[in-house]
Amino acid sequence: MADKTKHMAHDEVFLTGVLDEFRTALRMEIDAARRHESTSAVCLINGRRIAQVGSNYQYVFDIENALNLPGDAPGDLYVPGHPPFDVIIISVDGMAITISVPQDLGKFVSSARPQSNLAHLMRKLIERIEALANKANP
Repeated sequence: MADKTKHMAHDEVFLTGVLDEFRTALRMEIDAARRHESTSAVCLINGRRIAQVGSNYQYVFDIENALNLPGDAPGDLYVPGHPPFDVIIISVDGMAITISVPQDLGKFVSSARPQSNLAHLMRKLIERIEALANKANP
């Protein structure tokens, strides 16, 4: 069994048992995802603003090649002339992708490039495990 006194980062929540083991496994998966992370070669074209939901803007893009990203996944969006945006992939439907962006990019975006990997999702899962660590889990 792992040593429960192992070094923790200053903002890390102390976990024991299965929760600690699960967090450790997720961290190993994050490291593996980083080593195998590849920038998506898929180009998004003909982006059209379709809605504003709260403070975010939703855009639908055409996809030039098949793209396999889960809906509701966080990622980055690279738009020429802009810094990367933290986005949420809302859905991928056939050769179209809908993305939620925290900034209005205008009515039309000629091209963009998404990047997403499982590390984003695994970090969120670790945050949830730590947030619920003190609740009973029979």
